[in-house]
Amino acid sequence: VQWYDNEGRILYWNPASEAMYGWESKDALGKTLDQLIRTPSEQAEFMRIIAEIPKTGKPYGPYEAQIHHRDGTTSWVLATTFSMPMHNDQIGFVCMDVDITERKQAEEKIQQQLHRLNALHSIDMAINSSTNIQVTLDVLLNQTLSQLNVDAADVLVFNQPAQSLELTAQRGFLSDITLQSFQRLGDSFAGQVVNERRTIHISNLMEAGKNLKQIRLLANDRFTEYFGTPLIAKGQLKGVLEVYRHLPLDPDDDWLNFLEVLAGQAAIAVDNSQLLQGMQRSNMEIVLAYDATIEGWSHAMDLRDKETEGHTQRVTTMTLNLARAMGIPEADILHIQRGGLLHDIGKLGVPDGILFK
Repeated sequence: VQWYDNEGRILYWNPASEAMYGWESKDALGKTLDQLIRTPSEQAEFMRIIAEIPKTGKPYGPYEAQIHHRDGTTSWVLATTFSMPMHNDQIGFVCMDVDITERKQAEEKIQQQLHRLNALHSIDMAINSSTNIQVTLDVLLNQTLSQLNVDAADVLVFNQPAQSLELTAQRGFLSDITLQSFQRLGDSFAGQVVNERRTIHISNLMEAGKNLKQIRLLANDRFTEYFGTPLIAKGQLKGVLEVYRHLPLDPDDDWLNFLEVLAGQAAIAVDNSQLLQGMQRSNMEIVLAYDATIEGWSHAMDLRDKETEGHTQRVTTMTLNLARAMGIPEADILHIQRGGLLHDIGKLGVPDGILFK
């Protein structure tokens, strides 16, 4: 509880106020709130409130206010202010504050969790709706910068045969980190992440990594904090998610857990992309093998009938020219080409005595 005159000067400061804000009563009396626990703008708002109360005749509040403690920390209070007649016919004001810091922190934590859930949903949508790994990782890195309050981030994909890391996506760097798109494991802290398969945290980054090629490349950014966490999908190492920050950072468990969740999403995106690329290569190999088989049969027919050698290829060429002249879609041309090559396939089942008669 505090008591103020109509100019906002403190007349009474009870023991609970001393404990809550760190200012003893003898230090507080005669001062205004902006000299103790509020900023000038917050003091202006308080003066507006005590000017409003006599007009309405009603208490003002409860309202939330952020309070600054003597030691520099802050908290939240739920305040109610009402007028009180004074012995000199002036009107004073009593303010009753209830500490709601824990409630506000819980509310902020809930809001943070909601924002992070929305971020994960956005990343999931990108993974499920796009086959372009670059688009998906761009969404993921944007959410990483926003939700973790870091200044830069990148994704490095692990090339196991070459024992190297390839820069696949990046955000927030002033330096041109594409100058080192491929990193050997010994050239960066990401290599340590790969070898140890765990999240690592480096403080005072520029000093700790001054002998590493990667850190020398980041000289213009002057980062202080570095976190690298492995991308693991189905037990396989897929790469590394790195985040950088200019100012010091002391993360809590929730922050570190969310970093690893983001790394898990990145691992899924990289794994899906690699599976798709493998499937596309397999399909291409099947198509090439299929066409090679058909061409082999066509060549076998020409070898059986020397007098019509080259006939199959000539018919196929003429058929394709005719199909294009007729405006047949290019997607269907491949099937017509295969039909042309196979149009005399029955020769393979005709005995020589009949075929050469």
